Amino acid sequence: MVTSRSYGWLLAAVAIGACGDGLAATGPVVTRVEPASAAQCPSGGSVVSSGLDTNANAVLDDVETVTQTVLCNDPPAQPPPVVVVRIVAEPIGANCADGGAAVQSGPDRNRNGQLDDNEVAHTDYLCGDTALLTRLVPEPVGAHCVAGGLALRIGRDLDGDHELDDGEVERTEYECGDILSRNIAIHSQADALAIAHIRVIQGSLRISDPPAGPDGSFEAIVLPDLEQVRDELTVSVKLATRLSLPKLQMVGATTEIADNSLLSVIEVPALIRLGGSLDVSRNPELLDLTDVLPPVVAGDLRITDNAKLTTAPLPFEVAGRIDISGNVSLSALTIFASEQTGPIRVAGNGAATLELTAHAIADGDGVKRLSSVQVIDNPRMSRMAIHTDVVGAIEVAGNAVLDEAFLNAVQFEGDVDVSSNPQLVRVSFLGEADVLQIAGAVTMSGPIWQIRVRPFTLFDIRGDLTLKNTLLSTIHSIHRVGGQLRLLANPQLTGVSSPFPMGGLDVHNNHMLETLSTVGQPVFTHEIDVSFNQRLTSLPIENADTFGGNVSIRANPALAALSLRAARVSGQLVIRENSALVDFSADLLQDVETINILSNAQLAQFSLPSLTRAPIVVVDRNAALHHVALPLLTEATTVLITHNLALPSCEVIALLAGITARSKLQAGNDDTASCTP
Repeated sequence: MVTSRSYGWLLAAVAIGACGDGLAATGPVVTRVEPASAAQCPSGGSVVSSGLDTNANAVLDDVETVTQTVLCNDPPAQPPPVVVVRIVAEPIGANCADGGAAVQSGPDRNRNGQLDDNEVAHTDYLCGDTALLTRLVPEPVGAHCVAGGLALRIGRDLDGDHELDDGEVERTEYECGDILSRNIAIHSQADALAIAHIRVIQGSLRISDPPAGPDGSFEAIVLPDLEQVRDELTVSVKLATRLSLPKLQMVGATTEIADNSLLSVIEVPALIRLGGSLDVSRNPELLDLTDVLPPVVAGDLRITDNAKLTTAPLPFEVAGRIDISGNVSLSALTIFASEQTGPIRVAGNGAATLELTAHAIADGDGVKRLSSVQVIDNPRMSRMAIHTDVVGAIEVAGNAVLDEAFLNAVQFEGDVDVSSNPQLVRVSFLGEADVLQIAGAVTMSGPIWQIRVRPFTLFDIRGDLTLKNTLLSTIHSIHRVGGQLRLLANPQLTGVSSPFPMGGLDVHNNHMLETLSTVGQPVFTHEIDVSFNQRLTSLPIENADTFGGNVSIRANPALAALSLRAARVSGQLVIRENSALVDFSADLLQDVETINILSNAQLAQFSLPSLTRAPIVVVDRNAALHHVALPLLTEATTVLITHNLALPSCEVIALLAGITARSKLQAGNDDTASCTP
């Protein structure tokens, strides 16, 4: 069939005779036929031009052309789709009384190499409770395959010997040429030899032991001509020692090489891309992945529990998660990743070093991004480094000999946790920025004595900053801590090099800590808990107007004075067991949930002249206390003033008389002292 398109240059159609304006045409009608261009007719065609030969040269010149018609050939018909087959279990029912298998076939109309549900044109049923087996044999040149191919014998294992004998064959299907249009499973050396000539498998390929179990005959798996597996590739053979797919370039879906007890060599040197995930796991004799891993893995990458694996050069691009764990002989590890890569986990490997480098994606904004990173329990790792612009959460924990960690990024979108690395002494943050943004919390613990940044670079931490059991002497390079500053049992910590705002304080058991200071912020949004710091003499909370949580100052034996100017404490105010505390004042405090002044041995007096609301007041066991004043407090729930040996009981009785409360108690105070009316 030919299609045409017409083009009117001077007239809408060829007209012979008088023109509409009264001028007569001169010369005979002439035509010209030329080949059509590829743009005009992709499948070929002609251009027919016509007009008047006004110059009488018997040739249609371009200026004489009146109309043009393009006549295009129809595109060639596509070859008919190949017939594809699949075998599925058939449940008990009308087709098979005891269940069985359904052999479905039909044309691959969408040409995806698989038989889809809407393509099934014919179904044969193989019924019975015996196992359905297949056997692959070469098909010679002949009536079934003019150039040779593969015969698939299908039948039930009637004698239960796990092999398809000739007398058990119920159906034979043929695949001609070097392309298989179906899923294939091979279980023996004979099966491998039968498909040795195959170049493309349009379905999946499963290489596994025979149904009866490994028999020792399948030692080397070699498919010399295989270039593509369009669906999944699975290899699990107990006694095979070698897997060789020298021409394999692409696998379309998941690749799994797992539970191969003796497999030591894998050769896939031409592999370029995996269209799904890659799982290389539990191959205890596997030594090297140099000729296995392609540049691109379009899904997850999992390399786990390969006891003798020493070398694993990882792909440049992984579009899913990366899990490298339990490879105890791995010597070193280099990982490349991008924002398309999912969370990265490196755990329980023998690698001495880890380099994790991000690269920007093509057509992106040029920013190098990583998802979350977890580096844990690697017993031989002494150095690790992360190089990126942006990263999610980071966890570095339980690495027994790690002594230096580089976390080089300018923006951290999650928590940063560097904990329980018993030899880690230095953590470096060398991202090139004036301020390193950390959206989550930061936790550092262990013998860290240096946290290193570039000159003039500061941390902006939106969550908590926790330093626990470190050997740091000072805290520096902090712009802000949005949550709590948590300093826990840092034996060499003496102070903060420069003040910075923070949400709250949790400071415990820092025996060398003498001072803490802030920028004079008016509000603490989180709790204040400062306890058991042997040398602490001052606190950075005196100038705050409001405390958003509890305030607890306990067992700081060098703290002699404490003055609060806050008008409100949203939780409890606890001043307890500060043995050197002589002077405590909070002259502007109006509102607090609970006041506990307990066991401060040298506290002589305290007065809260502005306090109007305190549902619970407890003043107990302050041995030197001789004066308490709460002049504006008239209502409470509970007021207990007890066992203050120097506090006149008569003063307490007078104070309680001015307060209406459900529970009031004066006991154990100085009953011998007198009060001036």
